[in-house]
Amino acid sequence: MESKFLTAEKFEELFSKDKFKLNEAVDIVNLMNFKHERVLLLKLPSQSNKKNPHDGYVWSRTKYTKERKVEYRHQPTYSKIQVFGETVQTMRCTEYNNQHIHKQVFIYLDHIYVYYFTTSSAEIPINDAPAKRLTKQTKETLLTTVLPYRSVNNAIKVAYGMDLDVTRKQIQNLARSAPNSLACKSGPRSRTWNDWILFVDRLQSADEDVRRREIRRILAKNPTGVFMPSRMHVDKTFNVGDVYVTVVLGETSRFRTKSSIKPRVIPLGYMCHSSKSSTNHLKFANCLKEEFAKHKNPADPRKIPCVLLDGEAALEHYPEVLESSAVRCDLHVLSLLRFDYGGKKAATTAKPFIFGKKKDGKWRSGILGCFDEQTFDRRLRQSQSHIDPRIFSWLQTNKSMLMESSSAYAKLRAGHILQYSTNNQNETFNGILKVNITKRHAAPELIRRLDSCCEEKLRECWLSAIDGSDYVIFRDEIDGLDHDERIEVYNSAGLQGSRILSLNLPLKIAEGFDLKKIFKEDLASTHLQILRSNGDMIHIEDPTLPKNDRNRFVHLSTDESTIECWTCGTTLPEYLCSHVIFSLSQLSPTRLAAFWANLKKKKNTKVSNGFSGGSGSKISDRIGIKSSAQNYVRTMNDVSSLTIDSDCSTLAGSSQPSPSQPNITSFSIGHYLRFIAFANKWSPNLF
Repeated sequence: MESKFLTAEKFEELFSKDKFKLNEAVDIVNLMNFKHERVLLLKLPSQSNKKNPHDGYVWSRTKYTKERKVEYRHQPTYSKIQVFGETVQTMRCTEYNNQHIHKQVFIYLDHIYVYYFTTSSAEIPINDAPAKRLTKQTKETLLTTVLPYRSVNNAIKVAYGMDLDVTRKQIQNLARSAPNSLACKSGPRSRTWNDWILFVDRLQSADEDVRRREIRRILAKNPTGVFMPSRMHVDKTFNVGDVYVTVVLGETSRFRTKSSIKPRVIPLGYMCHSSKSSTNHLKFANCLKEEFAKHKNPADPRKIPCVLLDGEAALEHYPEVLESSAVRCDLHVLSLLRFDYGGKKAATTAKPFIFGKKKDGKWRSGILGCFDEQTFDRRLRQSQSHIDPRIFSWLQTNKSMLMESSSAYAKLRAGHILQYSTNNQNETFNGILKVNITKRHAAPELIRRLDSCCEEKLRECWLSAIDGSDYVIFRDEIDGLDHDERIEVYNSAGLQGSRILSLNLPLKIAEGFDLKKIFKEDLASTHLQILRSNGDMIHIEDPTLPKNDRNRFVHLSTDESTIECWTCGTTLPEYLCSHVIFSLSQLSPTRLAAFWANLKKKKNTKVSNGFSGGSGSKISDRIGIKSSAQNYVRTMNDVSSLTIDSDCSTLAGSSQPSPSQPNITSFSIGHYLRFIAFANKWSPNLF
């Protein structure tokens, strides 16, 4: 047989002579035959195999630069041929590490036909045991029967009892996308956290040389100094309205800020409150705890490493209720000393003795860079003659508080060790709020603007999944993954709209989406089933709707580059309807690319007014002087402070979410918690 890709005529000849060997999947025996005979013809069931059957070789790879730009891309090519009068898609692949190894894949009728060949006499390497991928039936059984309400360990036991051929790694990957699985991540595991606390306690009792060596070792693995990027930041801001606003931010390692490559911080919720009372913060903290508890596995709980605060006493409720440790912002400690204990000069003089300084290219820790009270006392005595007596007295009086929330020991227990622990993330977010909220607003308008700021931050993370954000990087590598695998990755990162993201969504179209609408449609598409497809028509059923509902059965017209839903009509640019999303997920890569290309070519056909704005009006309809020309325009200013306590429900904007809506997860992308506390009324709302 010739060592080149097959033509349609050659494929028909081999098909007629029954040269393709029927097999369930590509296994090690097949690959051994390919190694010795240097050619392999296989026939695989399409229901239990991927479009590009797994064989251990690398057929696609993308490499990025440090700026996350594509340096090169290696991937299969697609084309269409006529086989026995029917259009068939063929995939031509070249192995990434061995350029002489090639594979051609045909999808014809109910089977996938695979042709392996080599173009040289070089050795053909194979994996000793290529991983067997899960069949569609097995995956469906695991998602619907095995994983719900079970941990990974229990799910494995049940799967083995059902004689399912599955590995622990496959169970773990599927658990990320199973909505009721007890394996979703929301911070470091309690077992890992307990091990970390024991490790830090051992360092506290060790001598200084051992401690320094161990800290250098863990810093070599984590140069940023943050070992558990799941911290929470809480701060209160002023001057954005007639009320105070407390914002809660969460850290996530799956997304990075492009400019600094640090873990991205996203809004988890905010509270508008009319007083500084600690009762408001206690209620909000309990509300957060209830939402987090909905996504925790009691058999494998996770922890929030720490809550970073500015030192306000009322904020201490958050680490207490969430069972975490509090770390106090070093800059706020310094600010306190500047304003209340000696002034700017005294604080500047004391700063290197309290927090440390750089000397001869090395950082020398100060009073707070200690692990025990004895070292604290010794360093404080050594610094007594260099710092203001009022600052010395304050440090001595608040020694216990500083050891618990500001010392090197407290910071290392909280999962990080830095020269300065700050809540700069909150200050930066508060600064963004004040840029977008330039004057004091009544509560309804303030809430609308706060929602807009939070949604914009979540939108940046969502767009980063398709390399569409100028500010955020999505860390997971998705090139080379198929449609289902991409959905699993996006779900595990907490991204909503995972199905539409997995369809190579063009950035130009994604930027115009209304995220709330596209998330709703994407979720609805998971319930749809295809009844039949005959050329230019696709018939879809939604089994979740009643049988007498006219929307249960939907028809779509289609050709090589378009899909139109007869029920929903035109929905772009705001969103794609669930029926179109589902239909796109059934397309081949070639047709999918043609659909997006055709969509981007369409121009806006919105009717515009060709007349000028002043057409049809007189120059002036008022007699008077210039300064009084607008006297007939009457406006009424917002009455905010008088109406703020009247009715909390109207300010909240909507009632409690329905059970069908997805809930907030610890540091997930897509929802945040809004909490209104006015005049002893509390109204949590989830978005």
